[in-house]
Amino acid sequence: MYKPMRPNRNVVRKLFKLSFGVLKESLGIKVAKNLKYLPEDIVKSLIYISLKSTSAESDSKDLAKDMDVPSPDVMLRRLKSLDLRSVINSLNKINAKIVKKHIRD
Repeated sequence: MYKPMRPNRNVVRKLFKLSFGVLKESLGIKVAKNLKYLPEDIVKSLIYISLKSTSAESDSKDLAKDMDVPSPDVMLRRLKSLDLRSVINSLNKINAKIVKKHIRD
């Protein structure tokens, strides 16, 4: 029977830090000053959700068990406010940085 490999925690940590840095600076998520969540909170939640294969709704609930996170509705509103071209460019930057880093390691 096939057993999936457990991800290496160090690799996952490095990928998270790399992805977080690029997304935080290039997505440009804007929030009002009186909002509870910072753009960093939304980016962290998005990365977590993108790693899972279920829905944003259930992944947000899972993540909320360990930390205070934005609701899926809050994240959706912020994502809808972004320019699709800038999101695609951000994801391409992340992929390029990961590939460069992987080639060096």
